[in-house]
Amino acid sequence: MPRLFDVPENVRIRITSKLIRWRERGADLKVGENVTWEGTTTDYYEVFRGERRRLITDHTIALWRGTGIFQTDCDCEVTASE
Repeated sequence: MPRLFDVPENVRIRITSKLIRWRERGADLKVGENVTWEGTTTDYYEVFRGERRRLITDHTIALWRGTGIFQTDCDCEVTASE
């Protein structure tokens, strides 16, 4: 299984996250556990809490569908190339 940071940009991927959190105004909100979701890789990275994270867009997490998600390096499944 490839690692997220090794996948080129504009590739559709599937990830199973053990825990999804949303940080807002200094508080962590637990969104879900063991959630499988899909999204499209970008070439944009940021560092948050000392970890490099990649921006994933056009994802299937309903609560933040219009917002990109930053994801740390993890195993992922490539589902399609755009």
